[in-house]
Amino acid sequence: MGMKTKFDITGMTCSACSAHVEKAVAKLDGVQKVSVNLLTNSMTAEYDESAVSAEDIVQAVEKAGYGAAVKEDTTSGTNKGVSAAAKATVKAAFDITGMTCSACSAHVEKA
Repeated sequence: MGMKTKFDITGMTCSACSAHVEKAVAKLDGVQKVSVNLLTNSMTAEYDESAVSAEDIVQAVEKAGYGAAVKEDTTSGTNKGVSAAAKATVKAAFDITGMTCSACSAHVEKA
């Protein structure tokens, strides 16, 4: 049976880093699908939990030279019961100069 888990990944600075993380996890027995997002420093893995665990996946990422942790569920907790008006999203567009690579954009997004 398939399990889908989201992970926070640290230490990635470019697309080669995200590809390295993805390859390290994909080669684990039991992993069916893995997707790494450099800009959000996250990864989603679908795997057979009888063959591999979330901890095994974290260890594979760490062995590849990066940090990993199971992403906490942000849908529960302090936002529970907050009105729809309080959850409203404001969209804005900004012109940003001086970025030369994906690490730059990740740094701006984190700020």
